[in-house]
Amino acid sequence: MSKVRIKLTRAGIQHLLRGGPTASVISRATDAVHANAGEEFTKDVRTGTRVRGYVMAKSPKARRENAKNHTLQTAAGRTRI
Repeated sequence: MSKVRIKLTRAGIQHLLRGGPTASVISRATDAVHANAGEEFTKDVRTGTRVRGYVMAKSPKARRENAKNHTLQTAAGRTRI
């Protein structure tokens, strides 16, 4: 067995954090959590220093629902990607 050496570069790491394949995975996960949470919630995928997916309550009713029943945490827990 031979050892494989991997040299990480700043550009390579940035590509991993912001690249298309990563964005695709984050987008699919965000879509799945949103589907489990319901239509009262919104979803958004943003790219800055890395790709991030957000699912948020879009109305006061949805915020109360989430506070009472932990809807977003439950939706995230039920999500399998």
